[in-house]
Order: sequence, then structure tokens, then C-alpha cells
Amino acid sequence: MVNAMRILVAGLNVFDSGKTWVSIAMYKAALARGFKPSIYKPVASFNLWFGYGTYMESMKRKLLLSNDVLLYENYLKVTDLSMINPISIALAPLDPDKYRVQRAIESYHRDSQDLFQQIVLSRVSTCNGKTVHYVFPENLGKLSTIMESRVRELSLALGSTPSNIEEFKAFLVSVSSEEVLTKCEEKLSEGSDLVIIESFSDSLAPYGKSLLESDYIVVVSPSVLYILKNNDSLLNIIENGLNTVGIEALRTYYVLQRVEPINKIEIDMSPSPESLAQQLDHALHGLGIKKSS
Repeated sequence: MVNAMRILVAGLNVFDSGKTWVSIAMYKAALARGFKPSIYKPVASFNLWFGYGTYMESMKRKLLLSNDVLLYENYLKVTDLSMINPISIALAPLDPDKYRVQRAIESYHRDSQDLFQQIVLSRVSTCNGKTVHYVFPENLGKLSTIMESRVRELSLALGSTPSNIEEFKAFLVSVSSEEVLTKCEEKLSEGSDLVIIESFSDSLAPYGKSLLESDYIVVVSPSVLYILKNNDSLLNIIENGLNTVGIEALRTYYVLQRVEPINKIEIDMSPSPESLAQQLDHALHGLGIKKSS
């Protein structure tokens, strides 16, 4: 069995850090070095309003996809998207008028930053081929009429089962979720010598094993990457933080304030993943991923 190196890619920003672009570029750079990489997005989310193409593909395939995994498919020609991304979450924009009439626009701004106020659909796929879709009726009433209609249309096509947000939140941090994500990653990475795990938002732990078994952490922000060596010191900082500030200790900003990166890399705007891969080639060399002979 191959003892694969694992690189966890996490964003410094909550949104639009550029994790997916960097993950795809690292995959391509590793391929160019003669490696057999695999790429994994344990948990993905996308906003239906900004993902019309993803909405239509999800309707067509009867599988809730995400913008990120469709980019994987397009640029890396990977297959079995439900294993590459076992948990997919669809958000929908809140209707500001439902807050305005209650003179609660400030609450609209707050709720628009809260993922769980906007989740309308989700998918959970196991590595044995079982997939279940869920719809969250409690959030559908927060949408505009036309957006609610679109969500219900997709929900019907997916054959979604009604659920509630509290149950879904509990599942995301449960042993069951950990088992699903761990088993899919193990199966996906069979035969790989490099596993690139793209995290969720600015979290360092889309699931427990992903952090514990990663060799390096790449923290992504627009134009700058930070490379952290995952070791006992870093894990101790997180463990102590969990005892004092709770889940905030698993966010990238918390660790980056307390751990000195082994490398900082400035990257230029890139028209394609291939172009960015060339920029990242020396970063892979610095991690000990040498060119194949």
C-alpha cells in the first residue's frame, strides 16, 4: 500500500480565497512531476444564485453537485464526483424584503453571513454508492417566491427527503459523518502517492482525520500562500485553543497567528490552472516532492 503524502488546502478568508484554483494547480504540478495524485473535497457548498450552470447540471444528473467539483471534472477529467465530494450543500439567497417589512434589515445582514440560515439542500454519498438528498423546509420560507420555486424544482428532481437544520448540523460533527468522509478518502486515494484535500471555507478540519494525517497545510489567500508543517506543536496549539476558544481554534487565522509558516509564496493572477501550476512547481519541490527521473 502506498504511503501517500497528504496536503490540506484551506482558505484564510471565509469566501473567495482561491482554494479550488490552487488545489487544481497543485494536482497538475504534481502530475508534471510524475506523481499519481488524487484530489478530495470532503464537504462543498455553493450558492444557487451564483451557480446557474451547477444548478442545471444537478438537475440533469439528478445529483447535487458543486461549482468546485465541476471545475475538478473540467480541468482534471476526474470521475465519480460523489466520492470526490461526499457531502454537498446548496445555499440560496435570503429575501431581504421579508426582513424589511419587519424592520429587521440588520438581521438580514447577519443571517446572510450564517451558512445554516441559507442551506436549502444537501447530499450525503457513501463510498459504497449510496446517496441521499435532503431538503430543509424551514429555510425555504426565507427565500423570494421565484427562488423558492427553483429550489423546490431541484428538490423534486433529486428526490430529496425533508430534514431540519439542527439534525444536519449534528450530523456534520458526528461519528457517522467522520466515517463516511474517512472511508471515501481511503478508497479514493488507493494507488495515489499524493492526496490533495481541499477544506471547507476557512476550516482546518473538514473532518478530524484530514487534519491529523496531513503532512502539510497550505493556507490560501488571494495572491499569497502560506505553507505550514503539520506537527505535534501545531496540533497542540489547536488542542489548547479548543479548550479555551472552542471551534475558533480550527479556523486558519487562529493557527496562522500562532504558527510560523515554513514558506510564504506570492502568486500572480493566472489565466489557467496550468499557468498557476508552473508558479507552484517550486513550492512542491520545497515540500520534498521532487521531479521524477
